[in-house]
Amino acid sequence: MNMKTSAAALALLLILGPLGARADMVVVTGARSTIETLAREDVVNIFMGRYRSFPNGQPALPMERASDTPEYRRFYQSLLNKRPEEIHAYWARLRFSGRTEPPRLFPGSREAYLREIAETPGAIGYTDRQDLPRDMRVLLTLPE
Repeated sequence: MNMKTSAAALALLLILGPLGARADMVVVTGARSTIETLAREDVVNIFMGRYRSFPNGQPALPMERASDTPEYRRFYQSLLNKRPEEIHAYWARLRFSGRTEPPRLFPGSREAYLREIAETPGAIGYTDRQDLPRDMRVLLTLPE
């Protein structure tokens, strides 16, 4: 690789680097919540319908983005290493058996979704760390 090619490659990396970088996914609740942190296993159990309360006994209301959003895909990939199709199949089986219900779907904008979590007691959701508003508390970070 000659000097011109090396310089061009470096310039391209500097330009494209920030565009391709993604922030960690974070599991969040409203800042007024009494829940400080959650273990990964707790988050799995809440979002997969196994538990409907936090470890302290407070009711948990998991809220979900639409499955065609990047946040949904990244959340389940980071949390469970599962694709949306696998999550849909899981919930189809559980709904059919009548055992539990999936997290509450919030089809609105990211901002409205996060506002709803911040304002609803017991609500828990997820977002990219870079999109985190001030009125949210991070319960768990899911690195890429």
